[in-house]
Amino acid sequence: MARHTISSLACATLLALSPAARAALPAITMATGPDQRPHFVTATGQVFVPQGVNWVAVSPGTPVTQKNISFNPDYYPAHRDAIHQSLRAMAKDGYNFVRIRLDAEAIAGPAGTVALDRAYMDNVIDFIRAAADSGLYVEPTGQWLPTNYYGLVSRDGFPDPDRRNTSGINELLLSRGLTHAYGRYVADFLAGIKDADPQLLSAIFCVDLWNELGFESKDLPFSRETGRYTAEDGSVIDLADPASRQRLADAAATRWIDGVIAEAKTVAPSTLFTSSVFSPLDVYRSGYIGVYMADAKWGDPRQPFRLSAIESSKADFLEIHLYPHASGATLDAQMASLEYAPDRMRKPVVLAETGAFKGEIATVDQVATTLRSILRQSCALRFAGWAYWTWDTDNQTDLWNLQEAGGYLARRLAPKSFDWCGG
Repeated sequence: MARHTISSLACATLLALSPAARAALPAITMATGPDQRPHFVTATGQVFVPQGVNWVAVSPGTPVTQKNISFNPDYYPAHRDAIHQSLRAMAKDGYNFVRIRLDAEAIAGPAGTVALDRAYMDNVIDFIRAAADSGLYVEPTGQWLPTNYYGLVSRDGFPDPDRRNTSGINELLLSRGLTHAYGRYVADFLAGIKDADPQLLSAIFCVDLWNELGFESKDLPFSRETGRYTAEDGSVIDLADPASRQRLADAAATRWIDGVIAEAKTVAPSTLFTSSVFSPLDVYRSGYIGVYMADAKWGDPRQPFRLSAIESSKADFLEIHLYPHASGATLDAQMASLEYAPDRMRKPVVLAETGAFKGEIATVDQVATTLRSILRQSCALRFAGWAYWTWDTDNQTDLWNLQEAGGYLARRLAPKSFDWCGG
């Protein structure tokens, strides 16, 4: 979500306790329809329309202090039965996938290793298996690089990041070595699932490489508005020229996505990949005009990846996160800031996060009416699917979750009873 973020979004082995999945879910892949537009299908040839929910557990606190504890060893085992029950309830309501968020700090293996925490991975694998047993696909999304993977830059012969001229998230996006390291992290995550049970990979709908990734205008090189920046590939950027700055951002976005996917596909060549974005308007930017801090109204320095840059990459489809900011809102202004044109999109688009802030839409009835309208608008815009934020994250008190008011929203938005493309 663009306006409020969870800062980290940024035991015994449970596998021994879990039965094998009853039957492998058929893998999701892409096919071209009679209209020459790609869409999702299962390996058995059935059209797949993603309709899902986001599931995340967060610690108590404020949006700034809360952490993603979904699969932490001191949380997941104690709540495992309730989590499995939630997955069964999602499937009963007609949802067909669940989006989860990994925590880079908790998933990191021991210092000095290039590995993932075994207990954390066991919990994720248990979740995927339980989801598959309920007929649900899973979309994992990452956020940040585990600290023990930074050592791959020098170990694998890449030049050190240019810390004199890049910083923060921009450093990771502009460094070939750190791109390689992030790709190995994604590959190792998928390898962990594959090693535990090769059939579980087909239960992965897709991997969102990094939740709502973008550049930050407060960090180098974009914090400079004069002079030149020389990228690792030798290209020279005029930091006083908005068009030159934006070309750097667009090229880097495509290169980063392609680099990470190339690493990940060495383990999971058939898995689908995407990279999610929010709209520039959601951080009060009019569009993509060079990652300037002067455009960051209200102090938010983020500029999301440009849709055209993602579409030019090896990402299999586009993922957009949009929240209506008033009762009865439309998507028109947000879509305009995204430069979205339905007739020109060559890849499917999924609205994988939508929901409502309590400070913007006051009653559960207004939320239900507005969200049903938003989903029907997205269908009219040729979106391929959607997912609600969130199923039951009670500690996230600033947003409406589906289980509030006795599950009223869950009933109003359940795919089994609500046709998002209906009249």
